[in-house]
Amino acid sequence: MTEGSKTVAVVGGGLVGLVGALAIADALKKSGGDVTLVAPTPASVDRRTTAMLMPSVNLLRRLGAWGSLAEASAALRVMRIVDTSGRLVTAPTVEFRSSEINEEAFGYNVPNDQAAELLRGTLEKQTNVTIINAHAVLLDKVAGRLALDNGAIVEADLYVAADGRDSLLRTEADIPTRQWSYPQTAVITTFAHTLPHAGVSTELHTRTGPFTQVPLPSRDDAKNRSSLVWVVSPRDADDLMQRDRGWLAQEIENRLQSSLGKVTVESDLQQFSLSGMTARRFAADNVVLVGEAAHVMPPIGAQGFNLGVGDIKTLAELLSKKIPADQICVQYDRNRHAEVLTKTAGIDLLNRSLLSGFLPLHLGRSLALGALCENSSLRKLVMSGLMRGPAGLLSRGKDRQEALRS
Repeated sequence: MTEGSKTVAVVGGGLVGLVGALAIADALKKSGGDVTLVAPTPASVDRRTTAMLMPSVNLLRRLGAWGSLAEASAALRVMRIVDTSGRLVTAPTVEFRSSEINEEAFGYNVPNDQAAELLRGTLEKQTNVTIINAHAVLLDKVAGRLALDNGAIVEADLYVAADGRDSLLRTEADIPTRQWSYPQTAVITTFAHTLPHAGVSTELHTRTGPFTQVPLPSRDDAKNRSSLVWVVSPRDADDLMQRDRGWLAQEIENRLQSSLGKVTVESDLQQFSLSGMTARRFAADNVVLVGEAAHVMPPIGAQGFNLGVGDIKTLAELLSKKIPADQICVQYDRNRHAEVLTKTAGIDLLNRSLLSGFLPLHLGRSLALGALCENSSLRKLVMSGLMRGPAGLLSRGKDRQEALRS
């Protein structure tokens, strides 16, 4: 940005938008820049949870936003993958332990509604942030004006689209997308259990997709709690939505082989159809795409939110350099391609491998997971890549050598 270009408008009140507004405000403080966050009040409670990996946690710590979130989170210290697909060739169980790469945890799982409330509270304390509770309805790119549904007009030098997979700003910027769908629906809930989770997240690979238990923090009425993302066919999802909590609790307990003891379902089920999307460009004119406005993927491996935070970190770094807005867009688009496309392709391949009946594909997955199970050096390398993204594997020679040590 130039010295005279000091205003950024972030559109979207989801977690990526909130973190984005906070990080951008921090990047602009030295130059006296301002951030306007257009974030309408959510129409309903979001009962999902988000696994924030350590790079995201470390950013929030630096921004002074992690203290309150820490109390609402549960550490993820072990990630266990179990093949329960019943295919002719099945993969061995693999456990990834954060202690193997000298990390306190892979990350922390936080309920979305609590995280949004706490992040918004942190933003309200920032002197260079203005929050507007409204929806964006029209963007005039030439004049640099954003019209809101409450009649207000926002003028900015750069617009950050954090408004989700159906992004208005992406459409207004004429950025095309590549979209696809899966014959899957994610069913989510939270449940209490009598045995502690000990920071272990278990992902069961089934023929319809992953069945993933993720630790949750304790509450006064329930010490041991977890969230569940259960990916099934649309027909099975409709069936699950009709089941009573007693039946669901027993089914969850059975699938986890009573490893968490007796289960009690805490909340009604919510369901979301699974799809994928990547934008053909990640920025155009004076609009930058972040989070699900730029990329959408199935809920596997905790990559969605954390990839969005990668978007934010890249953008904040560029903004701190005070280069022109058009150059920010060019550099941002170039910088984000490798990580976004690599992770999107990897998650897509893993998800489709669970659905496919193609034997060589299952054999390949079994061999890959078997190698991870047996080879600690390879396992450390993969865990380091998970925590840092492709750059951690491709360009950090010293760290890579450390990860390869047995």
